[in-house]
Amino acid sequence: MFAVVDYAVTHLKVKHIIVCGHYGCGGVKAAMSNTDYNHVLNMWLRNIKDVYASDQDILFGSAIGIYKLTDNKNKYKVEVLERGIRGLAIANDTKNNIFIGSSNGLFLKHDKQDLANISQRHPMLNTIINDLEKDDNNNIWIATDGAGIFRLKDDKVLAISQLSNKIVKSLYYERNKKRIWAATNEGVYAISENKKKAFVVNKISLTQGLPTLEVHSVYAENDKLFAGTNNSLAVIDLKTFFEKKNMINDKIPLLIKSIKINGKDTTRLDNYDLSNKQNTIDIDFVALSYKSDKNIRYEYKLISENTGNSWQEINDTKKSFAFLSPGNYQFFLRAFDIEGNETVLLKPIIFKINPPFWRTWWFWLLLCLIGLGSIGLSMYLYRRRSEKEIETTKKFAELELQALQSQMNPHFVF
Repeated sequence: MFAVVDYAVTHLKVKHIIVCGHYGCGGVKAAMSNTDYNHVLNMWLRNIKDVYASDQDILFGSAIGIYKLTDNKNKYKVEVLERGIRGLAIANDTKNNIFIGSSNGLFLKHDKQDLANISQRHPMLNTIINDLEKDDNNNIWIATDGAGIFRLKDDKVLAISQLSNKIVKSLYYERNKKRIWAATNEGVYAISENKKKAFVVNKISLTQGLPTLEVHSVYAENDKLFAGTNNSLAVIDLKTFFEKKNMINDKIPLLIKSIKINGKDTTRLDNYDLSNKQNTIDIDFVALSYKSDKNIRYEYKLISENTGNSWQEINDTKKSFAFLSPGNYQFFLRAFDIEGNETVLLKPIIFKINPPFWRTWWFWLLLCLIGLGSIGLSMYLYRRRSEKEIETTKKFAELELQALQSQMNPHFVF
């Protein structure tokens, strides 16, 4: 089989090859099952899984769309489910849901319902999806091209924060270890859960034997990791790797070297109460890891009412925030060494930038009181002026009456 394909591609320049099975093909049945076969068979069955068959329908993705092939008494009908997108991966769960990863996000096909775009409900999945993998807990793991890895279950999406912004080429679920393996542009990552249901992420990089950090595919079996790279196939002893991990208990330290406010050094505090003009902050930090040299990855997040809650990667040991708006901010920082070990967890630094006096509540309350007082005073003055005018008019009327009475001739009085 290998020789035929090689000859067709190398010498005959065949561009498109379809590998398919006959009716009742055991290979297709094996690919649709959750059985873990030996290494040689798994290499072939893994690729067949990206074409999913259900009853008489076959779903497959191509470079120009997602299609459904229906067999009706040996007459095949091709139906376009979604045009203009590139189908890259297919996975299914135990609830008859078929998930299709594409260049335009994640799609869902349930029984005979129309194809639905899950990315519309979950914007973080609106990206290129390179691979999908299902584990024994009916979770769908999603590998993206630059947004890291997500786990989907019951329409709830959870991001693996340690791998945010990573380009993940492919995934593999190691069933007997309950472990997800991810091939990325920065090495291989192993993802598992501890007893507290928290994710534990371990990284395999150059120091463990990878010829390059650019890894395209990964497979694990019998305490061996097989990683396909541009240079060669790497085989790594996982038993030795995890034994060394268990021996290392101390995390590498992460230190805040200095904090500058408007370019001036300040005393290191956990809480800063700043004026509205003290709105430019520079933070210097460093992680102490001799074996990693400069191969340390830093991530931060600045949480406030107007900023997000996701980790952002930074390729420097300094982060500046210029002209911050008034508000409360929390600065979080973490780092990972060359092997993916996370540093000690730092307590978040809190910055409170007070608004200018004309944006404070008491200033607006004072303005309201002054306004109400002005209106009251105006009404009072207007009322007094009206009363005086009425009184003056009344006095003039009385004086006119008196003048008329005094001018009357008493001879005309009968």
